[in-house]
Order: sequence, then C-alpha cells, then structure tokens
Amino acid sequence: MKKMLDFLSRPRNMIFSLLVMFALVVGLLKVSFSYYIEDSTNGAQLKLDTIDNRLSSNDLKDGILYLNPYESKAITMSVTSYNEYESTYKLFYDCKDEVTIEKFTDYDGVLGAGETDKITILVANPNSYSVEAKIFVQNGYVGNSIVSDYNAI
Repeated sequence: MKKMLDFLSRPRNMIFSLLVMFALVVGLLKVSFSYYIEDSTNGAQLKLDTIDNRLSSNDLKDGILYLNPYESKAITMSVTSYNEYESTYKLFYDCKDEVTIEKFTDYDGVLGAGETDKITILVANPNSYSVEAKIFVQNGYVGNSIVSDYNAI
C-alpha cells in the first residue's frame, strides 16, 4: 500500500492514473450505451421486403399451360398473398402462338395480408397445333401501377 501511495504522490503519476481511469470509465459507458441504443432503436434500420404473391393452379405445370389443337379450357387459379401488408397483383401471359383468353371472374388485383383470390379464365387454342402459354403474376405496392411487356389477362 505504501508503494501505491508513493506512486500517486508524484504529480505526473497522478495525472497518468486519472487519465487511465477516465479512459476506462468512458470505454465502459460507451459499451453499455451502445447496447442500450442498439436494442431500443425504433425505425432506425430499414428492412426491405419483397412482395410475395404466388399463383397456383392444378392446370399449370411450373406456370405453363399446355393446350392441344383447337382445345378450350376453363382454368381456376389462386393468387395468395404471403405478405404482412396489402399488395397488388396483375396476371400476365406469354405465348409465342395465338391464344384467346377470357376472364370469367373480375378481380381488383388487391390482396390483404394472407388473403387469396380465386380467378377463373377461359383459354382457347385456335391453332391446328399444340401451344404452351406461360401464365404468371406480377406484384406491386398499393398505389403503384404494374407495367409489363407481356400480355395482361
């Protein structure tokens, strides 16, 4: 104990000791407040979500509809929202050959969290050969328009 008192009795050793203690206290305070601030942030971190609306149908195989020559088919599809918020969707199709599509069901294209829309369409192949039509859903945020280079249903 005498050695410690003798060490602290010198002015430069006292200043050095105070600086070390100050650095130690500031470091500990910084660590403790950084944990506090990290845990209590409210909206400081932005989480980007992708819109997840999925199309399903028993008549589609991997999103593709196969039609024989001169065949017409009524197809019932379901669009399900796997989002925690309201979103919009629009159905499109892509086909190299001519097909006609008529909607039986009117839909507004807006889904709430976890909702499902059932849509029925009539697809006809007027050709003398088989065709493949890819049917898919394009997603969007409410209030924004959905634009695509493909044919809308």
